[in-house]
Amino acid sequence: MGTLDIGRVSSISDPSRWELSAATSGASTTVEGWLTDSVVADRDAKATELERQVGRVVAVVYSEQSTLDGYYTLSQVNVDRSARYRPASTTGGYQFRAQLEWVGDHSATEFLSNFTGLLIVNDHGLAEGEVTFAHAPPVAGDDAYYAGGSVTATERTTEDGVIPVFLDVPLTDKVGAARWGCAPANFYKGAARIDVNGYTRGGKFAPMTPDLFVIGNGLIELRAEQSGGTTIGDIGIRAYNGGWGSWTAFDIVWDSSVDIPEWHLVNIIRNDPSAVIVQLVRDADEAPPTDSRHWLTFTLRRGMPFVRCHYTYSNAVGLTVDRASLDAGTSITPTGASSAMTIRDAANDGDGNRWVVAAADVSAVDTTNGGLDMASAASHSFMLGFEIDGSSADGDNDADALSLQYLADLTESVQAMLR
Repeated sequence: MGTLDIGRVSSISDPSRWELSAATSGASTTVEGWLTDSVVADRDAKATELERQVGRVVAVVYSEQSTLDGYYTLSQVNVDRSARYRPASTTGGYQFRAQLEWVGDHSATEFLSNFTGLLIVNDHGLAEGEVTFAHAPPVAGDDAYYAGGSVTATERTTEDGVIPVFLDVPLTDKVGAARWGCAPANFYKGAARIDVNGYTRGGKFAPMTPDLFVIGNGLIELRAEQSGGTTIGDIGIRAYNGGWGSWTAFDIVWDSSVDIPEWHLVNIIRNDPSAVIVQLVRDADEAPPTDSRHWLTFTLRRGMPFVRCHYTYSNAVGLTVDRASLDAGTSITPTGASSAMTIRDAANDGDGNRWVVAAADVSAVDTTNGGLDMASAASHSFMLGFEIDGSSADGDNDADALSLQYLADLTESVQAMLR
């Protein structure tokens, strides 16, 4: 029995019916079948995430008929949750019907990444021409890659395979673009993703409980650390280096003196293969209540071994980000910087990696505790990441290079088009 993948929803049982008009631009496809799984929660997740992808261009892969593989706009989904059985099967299931509009197959379709690039304002004298704008298409997604100028190529190994990364992407008046192609089966490999309660989410709808989320891209993962189902304020990261390493926890210290003890809410702001953005929110918990709160927003892009973080409080405060347990670090002044803005693990960890923290407004580097102090301000920008392969990382992937890539804030919007 074959399987069908529609966007983020994979391993759908062999559809009972597939109607396809002529495979030309504007053709319409109807798929009917069953979302089957003996675990009700897994079945519900497939149904929900299929529905949440409506309106998006999705990659479709059918194991039984590769001629149907391609890119489609998922225009409509109907799931009948009352149909709880599948004929000739003991596995429970929901009957579904999906309407797909043909965009094109691998050879006919390419993707246009439109960029807006901005320098993160920093206290270290780094200008726009000194930072590194980086872009990564999917794993094996560099078919006919063209960014309109000379770029430097490097590679990073994700859990899905080797992902190409292009550095020094050219921008004109802070705007640029790249064209690239990708086989449908590879479209989500190395993609940025959001897992909530163990399920990869296809849209923005998910339980809004902070202890349940993980964001990742096959290189790095981030979560809110928790104990007994409640977050403890720490942020954990881990890296892939032939296997997933141990979680490394960091304190978020408000006003440079008080560890944030717990997060109350998490919200999904963006969920695309090229980038995901989630936001943690904490009420000030003051009595009597005030209008104060903490925001901590994470942006993770495809192909990047670091998460860009943005912290805001209702008033200007100092911020410290340091290791949750004593862990010595090494101060780093990136190429072209006038002062230190980065701290890196002093030695490879047990997984062969070194954690990296960098910030735009560093006032002090704490090499003893492994952290950075940031002066009082209305908001703070910092990053959490890894030198994957630690002391063996090359010059495009060491702490110096990652710091310059972090300061180059590249926003990407992707659209499918015929070649």
